Amino acid sequence: ILIGRAPLAVLASLPGVTGETIARVAAHRAAGGASVSWVRLAEEVSSSARLELMRSLLELDRRSTALPDAWIVVITADEGLPAVTATLELRVLSWGRGARIARQRSWYN
Repeated sequence: ILIGRAPLAVLASLPGVTGETIARVAAHRAAGGASVSWVRLAEEVSSSARLELMRSLLELDRRSTALPDAWIVVITADEGLPAVTATLELRVLSWGRGARIARQRSWYN
């Protein structure tokens, strides 16, 4: 589960995640910050919400992530009549300070 992108209802179903924590996630999203960790959120909530998060931190880390290990990028373009569609799919990995293409597929319709 990607913390910054998953529906709030999904995050709320995780152990140790209170309504106050969900409100902080929503605030980060509204401010344009998609990437946030449970530890950072714990610093921003009340002591009772922090305690709930910290009690469940191992399980939360197992079930979710602040940053994905890869992204799937799909590019589609149409041209002509009848239309010919070309699709390119890339699996992009985080690699040091940059990115690396791990897989590339393409097809035409």
